[in-house]
Amino acid sequence: MTLTDFCQYTEVRAILGIEPRDLEDTTLALPLYARLLSLALADLSPTLEADYLLTKQKVSKTAGEQKFMDLVQVFSGYAVARELLTALPQFAAMRIVRGKDTYERQIDPEAIKEAVLAAIGRLSAPVLAAYATLSPTNATSSAPRRTLFSNSALGTDPVTGA
Repeated sequence: MTLTDFCQYTEVRAILGIEPRDLEDTTLALPLYARLLSLALADLSPTLEADYLLTKQKVSKTAGEQKFMDLVQVFSGYAVARELLTALPQFAAMRIVRGKDTYERQIDPEAIKEAVLAAIGRLSAPVLAAYATLSPTNATSSAPRRTLFSNSALGTDPVTGA
């Protein structure tokens, strides 16, 4: 699986409001982003990715299959953009100077973050609904989000050693 099986690099950049020089295709082609998308799709349904790839290979698709494909592609663009939000202030240039021309970009990372997270929330249910129309066995509830980090108490007091 590659990222371009699910969304185009230009779509991810458009969601974030950046240009190719801010985020190059070679960066988006890293396997990391395909794996992160795979995890996001698995959070919706464990078999969604495989069923999408099977549906994509079909020559003629029903209206329900096409809707499922479209929704997964839109969701995928937003899912990848969500992963890039933390680094957005680092790679999205605020001021661009070309010779005598100067352009101030009005990027509000917080507004972009809110919009992307809202879109992910809005798209999850329709993706699952379209997926369920392909086969009743696909009507599964969302898996819980993975917790990669958690807090834990120290086993011993670092001062007294007890």
